[in-house]
Amino acid sequence: MADVVALNIEINIDIIKKINPSAIIILGGHHATFFAEEWLKRGADFIVLREGDLSFPVLIENILSNTNEFHINGILSANNLQCSDENLPYLKDLDILPMPDFNLVNYKFYNICRYNSGFTASLETSRGCVYDCSFCTIPIYWGKTQRFKSAERVCEEIDILYKIGIRQIAIVDDNFFAFPHRDYRIFEYVLSKYRDVIFGSFLRADYVIRNPEVIKIAARAGLKIVFIGYESDDIDAIERMGKRIEKNIVDKYAEIYQFLHNNDVYVYGFYLTGFPFQKKISLPSKKVADILLYSDWKPRKYTKLSKEFGVLDNFYWFRFLDERRIDPVKMLTFFFVTLDWRINNKFSRSHMINMLKGYADTIENWRFLSFIEFLKKISNVEKREELIRFIVDNNKKRIMKRLGL
Repeated sequence: MADVVALNIEINIDIIKKINPSAIIILGGHHATFFAEEWLKRGADFIVLREGDLSFPVLIENILSNTNEFHINGILSANNLQCSDENLPYLKDLDILPMPDFNLVNYKFYNICRYNSGFTASLETSRGCVYDCSFCTIPIYWGKTQRFKSAERVCEEIDILYKIGIRQIAIVDDNFFAFPHRDYRIFEYVLSKYRDVIFGSFLRADYVIRNPEVIKIAARAGLKIVFIGYESDDIDAIERMGKRIEKNIVDKYAEIYQFLHNNDVYVYGFYLTGFPFQKKISLPSKKVADILLYSDWKPRKYTKLSKEFGVLDNFYWFRFLDERRIDPVKMLTFFFVTLDWRINNKFSRSHMINMLKGYADTIENWRFLSFIEFLKKISNVEKREELIRFIVDNNKKRIMKRLGL
């Protein structure tokens, strides 16, 4: 999803270079890896490709020692464009990583989905995903691997977070609950020691059916929020997406939701639409989530579906801007399905407020256009690249002017 903030990063690079032209800018992660040369053209000095735990410290040491040796495996720069990311090794044992210095973060800025007192922090317990969904960059970035920290290491990190006042933990694994025996031990430990910590995580629907006891102990230990990628209740669409979920699981979406609901777990359910092989939005016939979110398929570089349909790679992503024409019916359906008025609790209210802020932010970003100009521009698919350049340049000018640069 980094293309959502690509413009923000580009503007930050410009601002930093204006304030201090000698500043060294290093980028890493999915978007930087897949669009490495484009980022170098936009002002980045170095790109850390894929997993940077081994290459990044070497780069920093060389910069600090004023050496000009930057031919480092896994690092791309204007002077070293030959580095390939295809054969970079992945760490086999994540437990050898140094403990993160969580004290470096000012957690008062991260009160995400406040459920009780205390701050919110992110926790990585594994990297990657063994599945190969055709719309997703994760298996490409991580080489279709998933590696796990041990239960002991994860519990140690939870202890440290708790000591510095963290009471809400967002587990950021792309495929959490894929190691049920380990996960059971983690939540068993939390249940024995803490009673005021809550967790949120991603969750595959089929894991609920396959490992109900793990979900139960997780819920008792504080799992309060899960994000489930249902994607569709059409098994043919599921197969085209490469989800590897059987029809009997799809038929049990409502049952899966009810199980989680009965265990006091709040469910964000995600459906994907807008694929070339989909003709319409498929609304579930039964309740499958507390908040139901529909989002359009966004073409991602190197993914199977992007290659199959030959769509453009999205360096940027802007709300309401796509290579497909705007569909007012789909937009309204998305809006009203997302606002599930049947739900009345703090999670739903918080989500609705945040979503409306997002729409307000969209209007703010488009305020240099009249509404008629806006409609004309987004309806002209042939001039998409011209429109993107227009948005980028106008945002840069507006923000630079605001900052007096």
